[in-house]
Amino acid sequence: LIEGSKKAIVLASQKNGFNTNDLIRISFPQDAIRMKEKLLKLGMNKQIDKFEEKMNRSAELASKNALKILLEAIQLLTLDESLDILKGEDNAATVYLKKKSSSRLFMEFKPLIQSSMKDIQLIKYWAPLISKYNAIPLTNKVHTDLEEYITIKAIDGLFLLISIEEKNIRDNPEARVSDLLKKVFN
Repeated sequence: LIEGSKKAIVLASQKNGFNTNDLIRISFPQDAIRMKEKLLKLGMNKQIDKFEEKMNRSAELASKNALKILLEAIQLLTLDESLDILKGEDNAATVYLKKKSSSRLFMEFKPLIQSSMKDIQLIKYWAPLISKYNAIPLTNKVHTDLEEYITIKAIDGLFLLISIEEKNIRDNPEARVSDLLKKVFN
């Protein structure tokens, strides 16, 4: 859990950790896909690309702070839970970690996302898109909560990376970088 969490945080929090990783890249909000399609027809490709890049940058900045929360959840692991994880599916540790830390991650991530959105001026890129779209007659207006959307997607991305690393550790002896991992899986 610790190794998988560390590796996931390093991958996600580096520059373009979300933006260039197709597995976790945060794309246009699902409830605003029609908006994106219409704006693309209006030639706003560059603005949409810049907005999506900025959303991903927010997630990358916030991800730097996730390890502490994940490590605290790992410390609460009981012996029975450890055995269940060891004998469990390829993602048993990730499922445990998600169950034990998701709500806390959300509560602590959302202010970090808000702060990073402010730092990188995400609204500066969102406001013209939403204004242009909502001004189109006969369209359903879009009112996406970007903070919540990015927070959820960032957390989902972290857990996906953790699950990939967990499977790698289970399947690949070379990924077992500590003596404890080598002992447990031999």
